[in-house]
Amino acid sequence: MLRLLVFALIFFGGAAQAHDSRPLYVEVIESGVGDVSVKWMAPASISAADAPVVALGPPCVVVVGADAGALHGQSRYRCSGGVKDATLSINYPLYNPSISTLARIRFEDGQIRTAVLEPSQTSW
Repeated sequence: MLRLLVFALIFFGGAAQAHDSRPLYVEVIESGVGDVSVKWMAPASISAADAPVVALGPPCVVVVGADAGALHGQSRYRCSGGVKDATLSINYPLYNPSISTLARIRFEDGQIRTAVLEPSQTSW
């Protein structure tokens, strides 16, 4: 009986489906005094309808925005006084898909800061 059970599991068992656990990747680059670009790439497991809205808050203002509903994109900002006082926010229009975010900021002086944000942490 045990042999029959093992045989059935091996030959008739379906493949296990794993949840895609790749993070949202966000990169902020300060290329000049106040000139900042924000790039992001969301995993394919997120639907376009729930694509993240990634933004920098004050003192930064959008110069060139990204397409809504894009799983990857880039925006450009003008930040008076630089990006060090700005808040990076990540919002999902439908629901939070419970994925982590890998955030990286490269300042004009070459300094780099990196953080892994938990799914519930929507600002940094």
